[in-house]
Amino acid sequence: MKTRIQQEQTEITETGKEISVTSVTSCSKLFYERIYAFLRRLAGNEADAADLTQRTFGRLWQALPTFARRSSVSSWIHGIAYHVYVDWRRAEHRSEARPEAWWAACRAPDAAPLDSLCRSSWPYR
Repeated sequence: MKTRIQQEQTEITETGKEISVTSVTSCSKLFYERIYAFLRRLAGNEADAADLTQRTFGRLWQALPTFARRSSVSSWIHGIAYHVYVDWRRAEHRSEARPEAWWAACRAPDAAPLDSLCRSSWPYR
């Protein structure tokens, strides 16, 4: 017996070459919560997850003509969501802010390579 999600996926993939607006709407309703939860775990907060979820479904709409039906609709949408997340991380979050205490704890016990070179006897001093 198929679950509701499996039935919906079958209907979406069997609508033919052109995917209708109704199937996209039902797809959005069906996967919104799952995609939001997935992106919530990746992004770490609700506001960013909501924004990324909207971007995902916007990109889904653009990518519909390229859906080759080689995977399930769920896998395809999760792949789009992951790529939206990666693009977002690259564009807006190049590095994480770290407090000074974190940087102090990361210090190496020995001198930096250039420090040791400066202390050695150079012939050009």
